[in-house]
Amino acid sequence: MEGLTRALYLYGLVSNEEWLHIAERASWYYYELGDLAWSTSAFHSYANSMPDLILNKLGHLHNRLELEEYIASSNSVQAGNAWLALTTLLASRRVFTKASIGEGELLPSSYASLASLSAVLEAFASKLEAAGSPNEEQIALEVLNALDRYDVERALVALWWFDLVTLEPPWLTPLTFTFKVVVVQPNIIVQVLQAYGRELEALVEDNVKFHSPRLMLTPKRNRYGASALDLAMLTLLSVISHQYRAVFTPKPPVTPADTLIAALRLTRKRKDTAISVHDIAEEIASFWLESRLIHLFNYNYNYKVTPEEIRRSRSLAASLSLLSRNLWGIAVTADRSPTLFLPPQGFGFNYVHIYALDHVAGSLRTMLQ
Repeated sequence: MEGLTRALYLYGLVSNEEWLHIAERASWYYYELGDLAWSTSAFHSYANSMPDLILNKLGHLHNRLELEEYIASSNSVQAGNAWLALTTLLASRRVFTKASIGEGELLPSSYASLASLSAVLEAFASKLEAAGSPNEEQIALEVLNALDRYDVERALVALWWFDLVTLEPPWLTPLTFTFKVVVVQPNIIVQVLQAYGRELEALVEDNVKFHSPRLMLTPKRNRYGASALDLAMLTLLSVISHQYRAVFTPKPPVTPADTLIAALRLTRKRKDTAISVHDIAEEIASFWLESRLIHLFNYNYNYKVTPEEIRRSRSLAASLSLLSRNLWGIAVTADRSPTLFLPPQGFGFNYVHIYALDHVAGSLRTMLQ
């Protein structure tokens, strides 16, 4: 029942033009002002309308009294989760806009397409109304097999994001979203998230612990708050990128999170804030090996990952562009003959310079708190 209702809470939000418009505005307030707009009349109107929608769609599939009790006990939480997921998904587009790169490389272009998400959820809701039993797997497969691949790719990115925002410890608990059945093989979200969490904890030190994606996306009101939010989005989009590429492409991406982790590991080892791209590629391979991600990638892609492949990857240049244009304190520089070119302008570089290490470390610490 949980998976079905979670899908419908998101459907209720994206299928109403007025609430969708408000969610778009809320994403701006969230990104610029750190306000999720949960106290607004619009959110309360949306939440109050959902019990009737859920009963209309699922009342014939479940004991109605039990369904009413379940909705009464979980409505505010589920509505809040859907609102948070959609608001933060829409806001995440800003990190790509600032860099003018990333969509189409790390994630599909227009990955936050609400038209694609609406098409999938609308078909799903219609199937539920006509269903004779609450068979989530069968309904999900029928919906996704009948839709255009373009819509499916973009909708799945949004649904994986929803999974991440509502995912809480213990991390080994399986994802419960309805559409998980389509991507069980491979399903690497939890493993990648755990690997990033462990490494970020070690880099921050100070006994700061990684708790959940939801906490990472919660606005923090201090001097590092804005950078921490950008860093949270880049980290979680990195997780989604690994999941997306594992399902739809033959090679793993080099993500902003992979790149930042490698740069900070090298900075700590060498006490030097200027790192060559060659060394970053070597360190990414080391991180993947130590975290066992490399075994996960080799298994899922049937592709042997090497430092040279990492260095030549277009996604490494895209990730460095995203980091340098979203996180104050990181820049790329050239020394003689550049080995990579920063999209979209083609600026050549071969070094990453963490010129404000205290700010980067403070942003990372704030993100995890």
